[in-house]
Amino acid sequence: MKRWFDRLEKLYRVVGLICFVALTAIVGWQVFARYVLNDSPSWSEPLAMLLLLYAVLLGAAVGVRRDFHLGLRWLYQKLNPRFRRLADRMTLLVISGFGAGMVVYGLQMSAQTWSYAIPGLPVPMGAQYAALVAGGAAVAAFALEALLGHGDR
Repeated sequence: MKRWFDRLEKLYRVVGLICFVALTAIVGWQVFARYVLNDSPSWSEPLAMLLLLYAVLLGAAVGVRRDFHLGLRWLYQKLNPRFRRLADRMTLLVISGFGAGMVVYGLQMSAQTWSYAIPGLPVPMGAQYAALVAGGAAVAAFALEALLGHGDR
């Protein structure tokens, strides 16, 4: 099971990296086209936003697996060791629930907006919300992996 999660994490890291590289190239092209060619492409900004969504949400899932997610470390370190374990488990449960909520509501929003195109881009608007589903599923899975003690924590 750990090998499967390792592969999923690697896939998300690679896709996130590709999104950031493409995002950088698109924004660079947009700036060049706007200020040098005086003809800004209409597709560049919506595509950059779409890539940013995927990069951030997939990266957040990797952050959960690597234990880089936001937390109140100073408070956590002041807790009694018995309470630290309880706080860690509660945090993982909340993170897993949040990821599951991202999946459920992301699926609903994606299904409701799939028939509309993103303005300036021939891509379904539901593709934006599909990033919530992909990120949320991995957030929930990685948090459950850590909760069950199969992670690298």
